[in-house]
Amino acid sequence: MQGIDISGLAVMNNHSRYCCFSLLIFLILSSSFYFSTAQNITVTHFLRDSETLISSNAVFKVGFFSPTNSTNRYVGIWYNIGNSDHDLEVVWVANRDNPLNDTSGVLKVSDEGNLQVLNGQNNVFWSSSNDADSSHQGNSSVARLLDTGNLVLLSNANGTIIWQSFDHPTDSWLPQVSFTVKEEADQNNSVALRSWKGPMDPSRGRFSFGIIPRNLPEFFTLDGDKPFGDLGHGMVIFM
Repeated sequence: MQGIDISGLAVMNNHSRYCCFSLLIFLILSSSFYFSTAQNITVTHFLRDSETLISSNAVFKVGFFSPTNSTNRYVGIWYNIGNSDHDLEVVWVANRDNPLNDTSGVLKVSDEGNLQVLNGQNNVFWSSSNDADSSHQGNSSVARLLDTGNLVLLSNANGTIIWQSFDHPTDSWLPQVSFTVKEEADQNNSVALRSWKGPMDPSRGRFSFGIIPRNLPEFFTLDGDKPFGDLGHGMVIFM
């Protein structure tokens, strides 16, 4: 009686198990990526503390972070590099002077159409309400992160920018950011950038940078209310 070679069946069985295992890993990783990133922020689609919003070409991210050796939570924009809060190169912070103390926070569009940071008790820690046009209702507004690092609040009706982070830089001057200073401005009301208080604290620090409009714009840096160095006229130094 001729025997039956089952070695091929064993190989096929092991191969099938390997394929199933690989598919399972792929699905887990895919679902993890899906739940950790978002495309837009709307009234019904919040950005939660565990999630990030990535620009279309993956240049920048916006989400919640904690500085080194801190448990405070901030909403910020950073370059899409690094794998932990400690590796982030943060270029903008929303609630820099009003951090959350837990991970219950969300970034959302309010019913009134403003971009807001709230905690789990729906207390507002930051809002764009001072700038957003109140005629825009939340259900017609959407927040999106651009590859320039600009977080914009758009009208769904016509794509008009209602509010943008580029109009409110914190401590970083990114390409394509422009500063508008009134003709009568002086050092008291023409500050454009303000440093972090320290490496672990993004709240407003000692140093500030601004522009005074004259025949040639005058750039200045202050340490508190005292001049710090001299950048001269019509010139900006990037560090």
